Amino acid sequence: MPLDIFRKFTKHSASSSAMQSESSSTDNFTISFRPEAPSPQESETSSPHEPGYQKRLTTTNIDHTSKYRVVAKYLHTKLTLNQWLSASEKPTSLSGVLIRADRNKYISEPKQISPVLHAAVQRMNVPVAFTMSTETTRVIIESLQPGQREVLLPSREQLQVIPSLASIVRDTANGVKKFQYAALIHQEGVLLVWHDQFESILIQAAAVEEKLLALIYRRPTSLLSNRTSFLTNRTSLLTSRTPIRTAAQSIVSLPMATSLRITDELKSDVAKITSNEIATSDPESGKLIDSLDRPLALTSSIYVGLGMCLIIILELGFGVSSVIYEILTDGNYIRAALFVTLPIIMIVSLFFAMVIFGNLFQVVGPTKTLKTNTRYFSARPPDLASAYAQGFKPQHITIQMPVYTESLNDTILPTIKSLKAAMSHYESHGGSATIFVNDDGFAYMTPEQQQIRANFYYDNNIGWVARPRNNSECGYVRKGKFKKASNMNFALNIANKVEDELLEMLSPSLEKSEFIDLVEEETCYQLALLHVLETDSRVKAGGNIRLGEHILLVDSDTRVPVDCLLQGAAEMFLSPEVAIIQHSTGVMQVSRDYFENGITFFTNLVYTAIRISVGSGEVAPFVGHNAFLRWQAVQAVGCPDDGYTAYWSESHVSEDFDLALRLQIAGNIIRLASYHGDEFKEGVSLTIYDELMRWQKYAYGCNELVFNHIHTWLWKSPFTPLFRSFLGSSLQLSSKITILGYVTSYYAMASGFPLTVLNYFLVGWFNGYLDKYYMESWKILLSIYVVFILFGNLSLAIIRSRLGERSFLSALLENFKWAPMMLVFFGGLSFHLSLAILAHMFSINMQWSATAKEKSNSNFFREVPKIFKTFKWMYAVMFPLIGGMIYLGCFAPKGWEITLMTAVVPMAIAGINLIFLHMTLTDPYTYGARPPPPAAAPAVPAITPVEATASVPPATTTPLFATGLFLSCSSPSALSNRPSDRLIYLPGRPPTL
Repeated sequence: MPLDIFRKFTKHSASSSAMQSESSSTDNFTISFRPEAPSPQESETSSPHEPGYQKRLTTTNIDHTSKYRVVAKYLHTKLTLNQWLSASEKPTSLSGVLIRADRNKYISEPKQISPVLHAAVQRMNVPVAFTMSTETTRVIIESLQPGQREVLLPSREQLQVIPSLASIVRDTANGVKKFQYAALIHQEGVLLVWHDQFESILIQAAAVEEKLLALIYRRPTSLLSNRTSFLTNRTSLLTSRTPIRTAAQSIVSLPMATSLRITDELKSDVAKITSNEIATSDPESGKLIDSLDRPLALTSSIYVGLGMCLIIILELGFGVSSVIYEILTDGNYIRAALFVTLPIIMIVSLFFAMVIFGNLFQVVGPTKTLKTNTRYFSARPPDLASAYAQGFKPQHITIQMPVYTESLNDTILPTIKSLKAAMSHYESHGGSATIFVNDDGFAYMTPEQQQIRANFYYDNNIGWVARPRNNSECGYVRKGKFKKASNMNFALNIANKVEDELLEMLSPSLEKSEFIDLVEEETCYQLALLHVLETDSRVKAGGNIRLGEHILLVDSDTRVPVDCLLQGAAEMFLSPEVAIIQHSTGVMQVSRDYFENGITFFTNLVYTAIRISVGSGEVAPFVGHNAFLRWQAVQAVGCPDDGYTAYWSESHVSEDFDLALRLQIAGNIIRLASYHGDEFKEGVSLTIYDELMRWQKYAYGCNELVFNHIHTWLWKSPFTPLFRSFLGSSLQLSSKITILGYVTSYYAMASGFPLTVLNYFLVGWFNGYLDKYYMESWKILLSIYVVFILFGNLSLAIIRSRLGERSFLSALLENFKWAPMMLVFFGGLSFHLSLAILAHMFSINMQWSATAKEKSNSNFFREVPKIFKTFKWMYAVMFPLIGGMIYLGCFAPKGWEITLMTAVVPMAIAGINLIFLHMTLTDPYTYGARPPPPAAAPAVPAITPVEATASVPPATTTPLFATGLFLSCSSPSALSNRPSDRLIYLPGRPPTL
């Protein structure tokens, strides 16, 4: 069977004279175990029953061990050609390559390799590793001092130093910063290099050697940081500050963390390295640019005030005066009852008025605050030199990622790859980070699928917690309409329980000394985790689930910048009053079809508007992902209840908005950061179903934050305690008005359809008899088109041109390109928002499923019936209305007809948008929406053996030999289909054979 052969080489320039030959080039390769499907021609001409069929070579004919043996030999050959391996004939040589072929099983080349090297790599549980021994590594290792634990590189990165390979085996592999992907082994005199991906190991080796050469050439007199940076051997240092703890919080250093003591000398060195990149002080004032007291922008306060003035003039000036004039004319004082509607109209008009002056300020207003750092906005990254000079030490960061039924291969793996790159950069600068997955779909998987998922977490050093299914046999109930909040709360509470157990176990040692032995700490942690799992059989967990000082909250379909952890930790250090740093986010597209492109444009528009608003002085929003959270601040506003703390509200759909309000009421600051540009990425809705669901969830969430259920108004009052606390808080007035404008904008949109229907009959049948106080829908429609469609698109193009993001003409053309889609979408949104608001008001159960992360194929004949079935109640309302319009316009008796343009046009536009919204914005030829899983037992996509990969899926397929033999090394820990490879998972412990 012929095989298509693709080869991809990544060339690296030689860093020394010994690597100038062609053989020194490294290959970036990916190899696949997946058997190649036969071509259509082959399928037609051959079958398993034909003679000679079994003579064809396929990967299924090759022994499992032989596959990895060939790969190990191939890597060994490439490493030898690059002169990275020392020539040794000893049977227990420290020079060689090790590849993980199965659970706790490594294949080495040469076959006879040092047992201690094999044991160390096995303890680290890395897919591929080798020992580099060159003249460069020899010179640096000989310069190391006893007890030294880091080497400070000219690039401001750190390279860890490990006393010996035996210390990895004897102490704990958690003491190794695995995402540095390299370590100097002092006693053995080698550089141990490893990686999570086979195709990256050669690139990693070349990069490390280049950095070591730069260390020698650029700093010949003071190569190492032993004068200023050191660790106490086999100890971990307690944090100096005692945090506020509403439940259990770690005050002992994490197993993955190390204690770095930075002296004045090191701070000076780092400052010198950084000074060329960013200025550390203002030469005129002598103050640090990135100080704790940032200026407060007042631009938004001005245009919010002008918007309030406009409302007062329109409502109290023209509206009230017209009513008073009519009362004085005919003496009918009943008209004074219309004044009751004034507060409602003024509040609902807030957003509209602020948009008018906001657009005006985008055209002619100042832009300096959009390019500088202010109290609520970070346009520039934090000054690292300033942070180090003030005592900054990279703290441990926990990357929290809630997941549900997303595909391991298509969604989660690419996110993990992006997170690992950021963790590697952070660890190389002295920090530490762990991934903490809250797996809400684990309970709905089969035992085989659970085993694959647990193996994946273990092989990728991921801590995870999974809770029972909803209404399971143990009686557990997943609270909330949108389960994300209760999922994260459950995981955080389990982490706190483990921390409490750990502190109790370590208390005798803490009474004697503030230093804790790493071996003791790791042993106690494993015992604490096991004890929590044994006492609560509902819980499944594994890995390192301890929480750091900061939490980076991401979604399962997120991409993050490489340096985001270091920048986030530095900004948190420089601004202790900040509880959340919300990063501006770009869009990660999946299908790139018409609908997703339109939603991408709208999402970018929203984030642009947010940046402009916050840069002008408004408080930053918190959107629930791509944000750094200060764990101490989140704990302080948690709601404890009988041993369980709800950090995220389980009674609100908009749990992120609720947390943001509680933090700000408590005096914390939420900040928006845009210095990463669009490097933070998120997925958007792939279908109109998901997008409507998202808007309904927002409307429902805003209403439940403001109003209690109607039937409880008599004893609870209409407004919720949280909303009353918000109104009475010390938050600046303009920000309160802006938040009110945002919340009430959903009521304005939701009221559009019912008021248009009412306007149709009032204007059609009572035209000329209506009070002048009444404003027709026709006038409102024209106002919306002028302000949002014309002025809004024009001002957006102007501000993007002023900020240098795009040229004015291209921005303007893009804005108007998507204007028709926005008209249809927002024109048909009113009905769905009103359903969500009424559902909360009248306590009607309304559920939402998780947003689809992957597209699914569909066609026209599937989508049209699905549309009518999903929105049957909307069509049940609209078809009679459309029929009634036709009757009243063409066949009604005289005096009952409605033909007036100001009555018919608004109603016709609303009806057309509602009816054709779902059909015009659904692309049935590319994808369909994923139906929500049943409440009792949600359907979980099947996880194939391919999804058991321990690293990211291969991007290319590269042949090893001209014979066309393909081997898979992208997933060294993948489970094969052989019964002997079945693994047994014990909760709380690593998966074992």
